[in-house]
Amino acid sequence: MGIIVPLVLISLAFALALAFLSWNYEYWKKRGVNGPRPVLIFGNFPITGRGEAHMIYELDKYYQDFKAKEKFIGVFWARIPQLVLIDPKLIKDVLITNFKAFHDNDSSQYPIKGVDQMAVANPFMIAGDIWKEKRAEVVSGLTSARLKLAYPIMKNAAEKLTSYLKANLSETSELEARNFSQKFTGEITGDFLWGVEAGAFKNINEDCPIVASAKKMMKQSFRCATFSGRTAIVPLLRFFKSERFFPADTDNFFLNIQKDAMELRLKNPNNRADMLQHLMQVQDKKHISTVDVTGHSLTVVLDGFESSGIVLSQTLLFLSRNIEAQRKLRQEINDHLDESGHLSFEDLNDLPYLDQCVNESLRILPPVPIIGKICTEPFQFENSNGNKVKVEKGVLSIIPIYSLLHDADVFPNPESFIPERFDEENGGVKKFKEMGYFMPFGDGPRICLGMKLALVEIKTGVAEIVKNFEFTTSDKTRSGNEARDDTAYLLSYKGDIFLNMKAI
Repeated sequence: MGIIVPLVLISLAFALALAFLSWNYEYWKKRGVNGPRPVLIFGNFPITGRGEAHMIYELDKYYQDFKAKEKFIGVFWARIPQLVLIDPKLIKDVLITNFKAFHDNDSSQYPIKGVDQMAVANPFMIAGDIWKEKRAEVVSGLTSARLKLAYPIMKNAAEKLTSYLKANLSETSELEARNFSQKFTGEITGDFLWGVEAGAFKNINEDCPIVASAKKMMKQSFRCATFSGRTAIVPLLRFFKSERFFPADTDNFFLNIQKDAMELRLKNPNNRADMLQHLMQVQDKKHISTVDVTGHSLTVVLDGFESSGIVLSQTLLFLSRNIEAQRKLRQEINDHLDESGHLSFEDLNDLPYLDQCVNESLRILPPVPIIGKICTEPFQFENSNGNKVKVEKGVLSIIPIYSLLHDADVFPNPESFIPERFDEENGGVKKFKEMGYFMPFGDGPRICLGMKLALVEIKTGVAEIVKNFEFTTSDKTRSGNEARDDTAYLLSYKGDIFLNMKAI
């Protein structure tokens, strides 16, 4: 008797735990939605949940398994039911046609209200109707017309980049592309956002304060997202422990920079075409707080520093592996240089092969490989078999951007760098956008607000380096496109990107 009672209690506890972990796994089956079979604790993402690989790998397997027969499938993150949208027409419907039923991003769930001041003020993370107003406050400072006026800031940083590379090439022919790419975008960030010289190029082995703080900020955002995912099985744990989206010290660092820059601009007023001037005008007109202004600035840091630096370095990697593409691009650039050896803003944005190279880089490695849209009002999907499924408010729909961009039926040899697939003779990038397969910046009303800034920075950096340097792979240069970083908020390669460089 003494042994039987404990065994019964243990068995009962085990049964209760098993029921708790699996009770929701019939959710999609009851609604007639097909999908892969989940496993205990991790749902349909065991490899991701254990931290062994990036989520894109498991998501892509499901996309490949079901794309020929389903428009969407049901999956589980831990015990939480989610949808994976597969059909490009359905995806466009969610992002554009019926956007009002899916207007919140899943990132809106990460910041802690009352704690994450800067993240809560970020238009990308705001939920509800206020996102429209906050987005407009930022995006109106990033129009093509305003970026044209700010283009001298980009060119100035590009010239500093060239001088920096030439100085360091006197000691070695091998340089790490991620490092100097982030120095370049960091220099632009300091000048464009706050009118200050970041000092990014002063030391090859150390990051200036702006770059160091931006990197720290992005690392913490990944920890926050990871914490949210790992506590999904027992959300109550978040009441006992939490993770900020941005670190408190970087919030204070950027808030102080913002205050100092605004005070200096008020003492020495000018009409400089930068983001600082724009946000000060917005603050004066709409009476928003300096915290909100700083939050808007950090929105631009996300695109102007982090995303742009990632794409610039990986584009250089692809061009180092494809010497003919590099030569073809260099010829195009040289054919459009003005008397002072520069590209005009108009030419920069109208060089077809440069555009093709950047688009192909974005296709292979999109910084945001997955978009999550929260259902904000009950909605009904119709699957390929005519079955109508009611999607409840709060359910997350996952859009597998990476899988769309790597669909071999649309992009043959998807891991190969082939800029010519975007040639106008083949329909250009417009064809793939209309098909719904090319959206590295998202689509619809909440398309990446820093897209135009990011593209100008990336193209400026690529053009400057291709114009002034020949670069090839070295013994240390990574091969293949595997080993995407599973420790970063934005998708990028894990480790360094070494290139052999020679000044022309």
